[in-house]
Amino acid sequence: MIDTRTESDIDGPLRGAQLNIWLEHALNPDSGAHNMANHLVVDDFEQPELFDRAWRHLVAHSRELRSVFFLKDGTPWRGVRPVEHPEILVTALADASDAAMVDAVDRLRAIPLDLEQGPVFRAGRIDLGGNRWCLHYTIHHICADAAAAQLIWEVLTTLINGWIKEPNWTPGTLFEEPPMVPVRADSEAFFLRRLQAFEGVPTLSSHPGEPGVIDEPGSVECVFDRPLYGHIVDFSRTHGGSVLAPFAVALGVYIARTTRSEGATIGYPVAGRSRRSRFLGMMTNTLPLIVQYDVTQPFSTLVVDAAREIRATLRHQQYPTHALRQIHRRHADGAMFSALFSLQNFQQVVALGEQRCRAHTLTSGPAEQINFQLFDFGDAGDLRLRAQFNRALFSPPDAQRHFEGFVRTLGALLGSPERRLGELVFDAESVESVLARSAGEAVEEDGSASVLTWFESSVARAPESIALCGACGEWSYGALDVPANRMARGVVPWCDAGVVGGGGVAARSVEHSRCLGSEGGCAWLSVDPVAAGACASGA
Repeated sequence: MIDTRTESDIDGPLRGAQLNIWLEHALNPDSGAHNMANHLVVDDFEQPELFDRAWRHLVAHSRELRSVFFLKDGTPWRGVRPVEHPEILVTALADASDAAMVDAVDRLRAIPLDLEQGPVFRAGRIDLGGNRWCLHYTIHHICADAAAAQLIWEVLTTLINGWIKEPNWTPGTLFEEPPMVPVRADSEAFFLRRLQAFEGVPTLSSHPGEPGVIDEPGSVECVFDRPLYGHIVDFSRTHGGSVLAPFAVALGVYIARTTRSEGATIGYPVAGRSRRSRFLGMMTNTLPLIVQYDVTQPFSTLVVDAAREIRATLRHQQYPTHALRQIHRRHADGAMFSALFSLQNFQQVVALGEQRCRAHTLTSGPAEQINFQLFDFGDAGDLRLRAQFNRALFSPPDAQRHFEGFVRTLGALLGSPERRLGELVFDAESVESVLARSAGEAVEEDGSASVLTWFESSVARAPESIALCGACGEWSYGALDVPANRMARGVVPWCDAGVVGGGGVAARSVEHSRCLGSEGGCAWLSVDPVAAGACASGA
């Protein structure tokens, strides 16, 4: 990228929050993965041309939307250029289904934006027939985050409503340009201590190291029950005050258990401004939260600890993600975050004339690993839980499995928040029952789970310790891991000796070990889950 602009066009260096996105885009400039698309549907809109007028007014007054990005003396730089009469794409899609409309918006979103030449946006409206319109815009993530996307709709609807009432109305200042926010002097040392304390960040992907080119993400999602969310909010108020903490801890516990690690590093985006501010731009950074997996501690304690750490970290929320990566790479290889979790709880319902419309965001950018997002649209309806995943690292079935595993883990932890992690059953409920469960209802626990949870905690606590020994040899907890014991759930014939009533059986799972032990006074665990009779030992 060669700088051909005059000094009058040059604005200054990129903000810290923009640098990480600029680098990812530079690695894959022909991708639309960082394009954020937003749309809403107005059922009876008699003056659709007011959207055109509002969008052009916004562009004319926003330096952020008129930005271009290039290299100056080897440094990423931002310039501001005039955009004369921005094009509004007007198309017709009469009587189309909602799915067809969303697909049309997403096809426009996926077209790459040229950061060097601009513009960094596109906008349009789709005629759905009978004065019904879909209003949409796409903007590159380097110029807007979720808070800015919310503000854009607020500005646009304020302009449209003002001109509906008074066509000659002259708007005042409706938003602010994002500032260059100074970073605290002690932020680097703060994060250095934390990143050094937890080595080897585990990830759910089977591919080691950091991904190179990041492209369009895959996605799975489901409805998240609002009463359950209300229960989590109430729980968080009495356990540290952070709504994010229960979700982040549950995700960290799931990753640690799945990867047999001591913990996980959960990234969480922060807005980089107060809710009262009206900055239109990209100011979000992603900060690390280290979740330690300690089977001797209850969920409630881990949530309180996480909430305390989140409060401490938020004092350093201006520290840019790209600087965190530099710290991480000095001390470790591979990914910096095990996964991301974000609460998208911005108001998404806007008033346009006499109507209330819900604004929708199609994508929030690419995923380096797997990103979990909970969307609260600001109305009384259900929330949506979404997982966006890097398709180069995860297949759709794998992403779905991790999605469901996280939900089950969350359900188990919420059902028994005061019990030690090593005592819990993490797959007792289906995903459907977790998400449909009303607030305050606990997980119904089967007594047969006691051996299983004890065994799981032993695997996590001391995998090298001897679990079984006999004439055939000896085996550690790690050798008799839980997945191997869950490969089969029944009992198989074992001809060498009678155990229960002289019938001659050997258990092929930890659950059935407990059942046999309760009836016959002893239990048998299969060392080889495929051929249990080949080598079994008394416990």
